[in-house]
Amino acid sequence: MADLLNIGSTGLLAFQRSIATTSHNISNSTTEGYTRQRVELSAQTPFFNGSGFEGAGVNVASVRRLYDEYINSEVTSNLSSYKQQETLSGLASQLDGFLADPNVGVSPVLQNFFKALQDVSTDPSSTSSRQVVLSQAETLARVMNDTVTRLDTLSSGVNFDINSNIEEINSLARAIADVNEDILSTGGSSAAFQPNDLLDQRDILVKQLSEFVDLNTIIQDNGGMNVFIGKGQALVVGAQYQQLGTLSSEFDATRLEVGLVTGNTMNNISSQITGGKLGALLSFRNDMLDPSYQEIGRVALTLAVDVNTLHQNGLDLNGELGGNFFSDITSTGIVNSAQNNVATNLDVTVDVSDSTLIYASEYLLSYDGTNYSLRRQLDDVLVGTAASIAALSTAVSPTEGFALTLNSGSATAGDKFIISTVRTAAKDIDVVLSQTDKLALASPLRMSRSASNTGTALISSDQLVSRNGNTLPAAPITFTFDGTNAYDIAVGGVPTGGSITYNPATDSGTTYQYTVAGLGDYEFTIKGTPGAGDVFTLDVNTNGIGDNRNTLSLIDLQQQRRVANSSANYQDAYAQLVSSIGSQTQSANFSRNVSEALYNRSIEARESISGVNLDEEAADLIRYQQAYEAVARIITTADELFDTLLNAVR
Repeated sequence: MADLLNIGSTGLLAFQRSIATTSHNISNSTTEGYTRQRVELSAQTPFFNGSGFEGAGVNVASVRRLYDEYINSEVTSNLSSYKQQETLSGLASQLDGFLADPNVGVSPVLQNFFKALQDVSTDPSSTSSRQVVLSQAETLARVMNDTVTRLDTLSSGVNFDINSNIEEINSLARAIADVNEDILSTGGSSAAFQPNDLLDQRDILVKQLSEFVDLNTIIQDNGGMNVFIGKGQALVVGAQYQQLGTLSSEFDATRLEVGLVTGNTMNNISSQITGGKLGALLSFRNDMLDPSYQEIGRVALTLAVDVNTLHQNGLDLNGELGGNFFSDITSTGIVNSAQNNVATNLDVTVDVSDSTLIYASEYLLSYDGTNYSLRRQLDDVLVGTAASIAALSTAVSPTEGFALTLNSGSATAGDKFIISTVRTAAKDIDVVLSQTDKLALASPLRMSRSASNTGTALISSDQLVSRNGNTLPAAPITFTFDGTNAYDIAVGGVPTGGSITYNPATDSGTTYQYTVAGLGDYEFTIKGTPGAGDVFTLDVNTNGIGDNRNTLSLIDLQQQRRVANSSANYQDAYAQLVSSIGSQTQSANFSRNVSEALYNRSIEARESISGVNLDEEAADLIRYQQAYEAVARIITTADELFDTLLNAVR
């Protein structure tokens, strides 16, 4: 009887546990992250009764989670990728939206500026047309300023989101460590009876953490979990966790980086962060936002330099030489690293020497105690090394388009500095000209053909091409053909002894350049056959209010390849930026859709194994209930047999 009672009691306990577990599954059928559990039964060890082995009942071997570690890791990995692409897509769409806006973007106002120049070229003395030029220039500068303001807003948003994401990561890291501690306190290393609901809770926290950063997990022998983020940085080790924080960038106090708190110090680990929302924020800033600052700045700088140069070569309505049209944004300084030696006091000025060579990049200037080195950040190319700033300037100016001037101070070994020629250019550009009569649309000089000339030679394409002084010639400059192969030069009727060689048979159509003392280089083209004694006169363009030659030179800038080492015009350069951002936005949108599909597929795979199926659970509940009732009948039978035995011996 005792054997029947023992067998029946083990069955009652086993199926009671099965019913309880099934009920637990049903109750948590809608609980996020819950993993279906199943009672594993095994026969108890039989015993020998003299005539053979006899069964001893059933044993609850374990309550196991229906869990696939590989699929679960796929869920967290795909979720991290999905959240990264979703965040990147949203930020990229914002950036692409205003850069490519046909109504308020840089491209349309740039076109309007040059159209205004084309309109004024037909009537250079028109005050209203001149005012339109100034108005369109002001609009162009304002749109560039506003574009940078929008970039600044996006940058501030990235900083805010980095802060909030780090707070979430720290909270989740703390929670995972706490659950680890709870699991360890239950003897979580036991393979038979693990704290399933605590394991689910930990998995949910890890899944939530994967939304913010890419991660890897390792289960220790004692049941604890180690969590590594990004490129292998330990965040949680058993019941211990590390905190993340924010610190200012080495060269920009307004730019937040991700730091790892170690004691009283914080180390920058931004370069180690990948995946998730936080990885997307850093990727967006590095790959899209920073290049936008640089490219727009390069367009603004090159435009300002070119327009200013040509405007200075012109003559205004008052007969005065032109000044700057836009603000001078060609000179900057260097930015010290926050980690530099406190004694460092290096003061260097950076001046643009050739805007066509300027890269859309910052430069890292470093000093090792012996030499200064300059590395272009865009492509990580070392562009020059020298023992002094002056020598370094000589080495890099021909290729990078800027010169370095040491004003004072010195550097200490290990010091680093950032040079940025274009990052703030679009923010700083402004129209400094405010009066319409100050628009220098005419050429300051004009070259005329004497009415008594007998030959067919003509002058064309004459203009001031470079200016190095502020003095207009006090007397006419004449070029008199000597009847053979040269024009003799005289100033105010006094021969200078100089001449220009011109052979009508071979030199017709040749462009010449003559340096006007105190003013600059004047360029002109001679065509045809002059007669002996024929004269061309170069003189001040007095009352040249209808002259539009400098206007035409300004208009020509629109189509000239003045940007990116003379490979693109202004609009092409800006269009390339818009195209690049647009392409990256499309890629992010596509990747978001793909990663979302992969994530949903991995969730479906997990649910097929770990999810609760109410139909199956209901069937199991009925089956376990029937088994329980059958086992109870064993107890009843044993009781009846025992009573019969007692009655037989009374």
